[in-house]
Amino acid sequence: MKLQNLTVIFCIIVIPVMLILSGYITTQIDTANLQRMYDTKLLDATHDAVVAFQTNTQNNVYSANADSVRRDIKAAINVFSNSLSTGLGYGTAGAEYILPYIPAMVFTMYDGFYIYAPDYDYDGQEEWFRHILKPYVNYTARYVTGSSDIVVAYSLDNYISVYGNVAGKGYVARSGYLMDLSKAKVENGKIVSYQTPYGMINTTLTENLYEQTLDTEGEIHQGVSYNNESAKKYYQESYEFTKWLLEEMKIQDIVIPANAMRADGTYYKDAYLEYDGNNHKVLRLDDNNKEEDLYSAFNQHKRDIMKMAIQDNLNTAIARYDQNSQALGTTASFALPKLSDEDWEKMLTGVNMITFMQGIQVGTRVYNSYAIVTSTNNKQYISPNEIYYTDGDRYHRIHCEHLDSNKIVAGYRAADFRRIRNKVKESEFYYKHTELACYYCIVSSLNREIDLKNLDANKLQKYYYALAREKYNLYKATSFYYDDVYSN
Repeated sequence: MKLQNLTVIFCIIVIPVMLILSGYITTQIDTANLQRMYDTKLLDATHDAVVAFQTNTQNNVYSANADSVRRDIKAAINVFSNSLSTGLGYGTAGAEYILPYIPAMVFTMYDGFYIYAPDYDYDGQEEWFRHILKPYVNYTARYVTGSSDIVVAYSLDNYISVYGNVAGKGYVARSGYLMDLSKAKVENGKIVSYQTPYGMINTTLTENLYEQTLDTEGEIHQGVSYNNESAKKYYQESYEFTKWLLEEMKIQDIVIPANAMRADGTYYKDAYLEYDGNNHKVLRLDDNNKEEDLYSAFNQHKRDIMKMAIQDNLNTAIARYDQNSQALGTTASFALPKLSDEDWEKMLTGVNMITFMQGIQVGTRVYNSYAIVTSTNNKQYISPNEIYYTDGDRYHRIHCEHLDSNKIVAGYRAADFRRIRNKVKESEFYYKHTELACYYCIVSSLNREIDLKNLDANKLQKYYYALAREKYNLYKATSFYYDDVYSN
């Protein structure tokens, strides 16, 4: 065969293959770019919603109230929908075209979470299948052994609520913060000092705090000082609660992972192969089970309960929508994706918004992803990383070398240094604290870890007192505001 004939045959075979491959590669590149664009728009919309939530809670004096929280979350959902539809080119009126592809949103709070997902909703006249904000779900587990049957509600920190029947004690219901009793020095029933991991602090002090306040006319009063005993109460009440829990009720013998039971009556250790169903007394804090250690038995068990609660409810919500998605005009399939360990870490240690988007055709693929954004400036939870300490001129992180220990006044949550709307003169704003931010703390803010190892006694006292005060003053949805023990 002549060379010319071979060349013609080669061109006939290879050129179409090359054109097909070129088109395929171009399509895949376009699909990857389009998917990245959707990821970016989803993350941006989630971030906008979190900013809206923070702004609303910061300027709302009732932001800790459950009904008010629901309103703030619904407002954040509206911001998300408008931001996402605008980002995808539909405009603010296009949210109705986007929501069918949002199978769920989750808002993790201090002691529970909300889920926003499609479900049947009755408006008083007829039943609709539409997106609704479901009731608040607490982080709870039931523990059953013998004739004891109690429920423990957990939170992001060491606050718990306990209620149910304790064998030989009857019905009990009480809330409080756990502490390591061996670290408390007690005189006449009063805790006078507490041994922290970094040194001893005095637990009998009253703080002298100050802030700018508004009068009924909306006028600002400069630097109003007042005495505050919240930190002192935190340590005393924590001591009394833990002593009652461990020594009087012996509840630590009931609350062990092997006794943890789900709402359907099955034990966690039977439902989840990865669940650590051991016999560790997770509520007894000691040197081997530290509250500060994220991987202690207490924290690990608590986070197992929290994770399973979120997984169970999310699976149920998304599966319900998958069965009824045609009601919102789509035949796409919906399922809970696998969340990364890093994202679970965020969800179980702070206030977050998680949004899921699925079912949209993106090039040659079907889009299936989620976005998570952490809220660091809200009234739902106080992280040690979000408390700043004043010296009368600047506010600093506690370990900042430019924070003079002799001038340090007190620590306040980060939100108190942000501007707040004047609720009387709504066109005006004011600040509770007018100190300027320390430049060096801002520069190093990417490193969120607090270094407590080399703090002097005064800084250590201020740190633990500020944290105790802010924790004590948090609103807790699961609280029992009485500490009577009821008997049958």
